[in-house]
Amino acid sequence: MYVTDLKTTEEQEVMIPDSPGRVTVKWMLTEAKGAPNFELRYFSLTGGAQTEWHAHPWEHEVFVVKGSGAVSYEGGEHLLEAGSSVLVLPEEMHRFKQRGDQPFDFICIVPKGTLACGMPAKK
Repeated sequence: MYVTDLKTTEEQEVMIPDSPGRVTVKWMLTEAKGAPNFELRYFSLTGGAQTEWHAHPWEHEVFVVKGSGAVSYEGGEHLLEAGSSVLVLPEEMHRFKQRGDQPFDFICIVPKGTLACGMPAKK
């Protein structure tokens, strides 16, 4: 068993070209910590930030913890708020955007091994 805490997990800034705000991620549970199948990430978007428009070969599940935002996809956009959940299918183009004054925080679950090919942190 491995137990961690949001307050003590290292925060990494994510490089998002042309994003007006700041995107950070905390890798809470990873393959390196013993997770056999999935990894859990905690994202925070502030200042109107958005993730890159992207797709990847794996699905991921998202649960909004606080704030408001949107998920954009090829068919449009869905507004999100605390309590919203999103299933992003493999190869589905998407982007998450922060809205309002409060940070847009969400939990994202991905298959193990994605830390190695995840979004690079700013140096």
